[in-house]
Amino acid sequence: NEASDRGKVLHIGPGREDQPMQCEVGDVVAYPKNMARKVEVDGNDFYVIRETELLMIISKGDKQDG
Repeated sequence: NEASDRGKVLHIGPGREDQPMQCEVGDVVAYPKNMARKVEVDGNDFYVIRETELLMIISKGDKQDG
């Protein structure tokens, strides 16, 4: 059984021309813990993952940051 975690999407990249992004800022997503890359910025931990590696979009959120 693969361990997973969830998080809120704070930013998305441009995606690819042939595959539009399905996630939006504010969405809550589930992802495999071993696939996310931890990045520390100003003492805060953020996790970076490709959209194709997500397990699911749990809920669609608002488009406000934070």
